[in-house]
Amino acid sequence: MTTREFWAAQADLIRDTTDLFAIVDSKSPKERAAALVDTEGYPIGWLQARVTTVSKLALPAGLKIIKLERNPKNDKQRRCVFWWKGAYHEEYLDDKVITNVHYSKLTSDAAIVFQNDAEHLLHRLQDKKGKQKEFDVLIKNIENFVNMKDFTYNALLLKLIAIEEKLRFDPSKIGESIDRLAKAIFEVYDPERTYGGKNLNKFSDIAFVLPLTINWFKNQDNRNKRYTEPFFKKQISKELSGRSGQASVGDDYIDLSKQLIALKTELSSLEPSKDKEWVWLTNLTDDYLQSHKKIVLIHDETVLNMSDIFAQSIVLENSISIFRLSNILSVIMHELTQTDYDYLGYGDSQSLASCNNPANPGYSTDGHTPKDDVITVWIKVQTERTQLSNLVSNNDLMDFLLMNRRAYLAISLNIILNEIKK
Repeated sequence: MTTREFWAAQADLIRDTTDLFAIVDSKSPKERAAALVDTEGYPIGWLQARVTTVSKLALPAGLKIIKLERNPKNDKQRRCVFWWKGAYHEEYLDDKVITNVHYSKLTSDAAIVFQNDAEHLLHRLQDKKGKQKEFDVLIKNIENFVNMKDFTYNALLLKLIAIEEKLRFDPSKIGESIDRLAKAIFEVYDPERTYGGKNLNKFSDIAFVLPLTINWFKNQDNRNKRYTEPFFKKQISKELSGRSGQASVGDDYIDLSKQLIALKTELSSLEPSKDKEWVWLTNLTDDYLQSHKKIVLIHDETVLNMSDIFAQSIVLENSISIFRLSNILSVIMHELTQTDYDYLGYGDSQSLASCNNPANPGYSTDGHTPKDDVITVWIKVQTERTQLSNLVSNNDLMDFLLMNRRAYLAISLNIILNEIKK
């Protein structure tokens, strides 16, 4: 069986069981598209077919674009900015060739677009070079991939299954999925940290992601009526309620640690289970909790609404070529940068994840990208008809227009590249 035949036999199964290649929910394609647009739509779109532009650029299907104002001479066209062949370009493109839904079709253009997206990200990361040795490794890995001359469609096909297994989100195994995604992040970027003059080795030695969700609590309650009455109404379950995530340190960390140990004690009187959450709690120790300083929690609505592109003020447009990576990845990375022990930090008050807010000049954001600010920036760029040279020279502005943090996307891309290298 050829690689192409093998993939064809697996494609339907994979697309039915993961959010990796497309937005998967119960809505119809039309409803999904409607959910992604606001009046004229959000800033980004994708080419849904190959296009030859007026200036004779041959563009591949799946190319990501920034959509701006409509052509004053043709209201069925709009000004678009995109990265192609090592540079930004500006062209008027017809509405009929643009889709607002992530382009996930596996075509012969997929590898070309993948390498182009990586090259674009590399360009956006130039101002992050030299800030931190571990982050420089991520940039170097992307650079090496961009310079590969033999990365082909077949080479991508060979790695699709491995990438899917690493990054898929399984709604039937939420705790396991959260745990696997957190480990995938630390596998490629786990910087050394010091605190109070003490060497803490890796960042994962002081921070961990809680693989528990409200859904798991409810399942255990149904499984054994003796369970959760004292816990489900306490802080740990309240902390898991919301629309994004949370990082707990200090007194909050201590309180949650006590609740986790009390929960472990409660479980010891119940019939054992083999699920990931139960095993994790059973193996939890006082020493582990005392050695760590930060817990990241994922809220219930973040898990349930996998097709959203905002988790409150966290942007979730985490796509590279055909891959639309799980929202959970972005939320985990964002929460790791919050409060003390900044995951992407390289100084007392600086962070690789922070940027200047183009909607509020002079105000530096700490990883938050409010939806209203994205829309404000988009409208501002259109109404002022910002020149291409001014538009593309501001990487912080591009973070807002592309609705992703380049530092987060660098980690996500490295997870994929790590699987490709194996």
